[in-house]
Amino acid sequence: MLRPYVFRSLALFTLLAAAGCNESGEYLALAGGGFVFNYRIAEATYGIALKPMRDLPDDGTIIATFDNPSGGDPFVLSKEGPFNPTRIVFQTPPLEGVVADHPYNVVVVLSDVAGAELQRIERAFESDLDQSVLPDNPLAIGPGYQPNIDDSETAYPPSVGGAAPAPSP
Repeated sequence: MLRPYVFRSLALFTLLAAAGCNESGEYLALAGGGFVFNYRIAEATYGIALKPMRDLPDDGTIIATFDNPSGGDPFVLSKEGPFNPTRIVFQTPPLEGVVADHPYNVVVVLSDVAGAELQRIERAFESDLDQSVLPDNPLAIGPGYQPNIDDSETAYPPSVGGAAPAPSP
């Protein structure tokens, strides 16, 4: 009497396990992306997050090419396998010249060890803001976001963690 339930449970388990083994279809899906304006350190970046949809080749390469808002050469970032099985993230260095409502293209290419293209993702991102909304200098500096009292021009100036300034005469 218990035998039919065991057989049905085993059959259901086998079907569910087979459904989890996705070895066809796209390797990667776009999980998110866009612009980040960090007003505290007066910096803008953009990036993309990818979700692996199936096993990626351990010896593969992912190359992400981002348009450069300042008009220079595109940013080309790459990662080699083995890859994180849950999320793969690419982020540009700090940007200059981001304009609101202008499309900036990102191209992601997954290749195998021989260089054969396995998948290509192309997407345009737009910012809702111009870079002009950022302050000229960081409002805070250092890893603890100390107030920028000496008007430093970078988020990590030499004064952070360095010698104390000379006393006033």
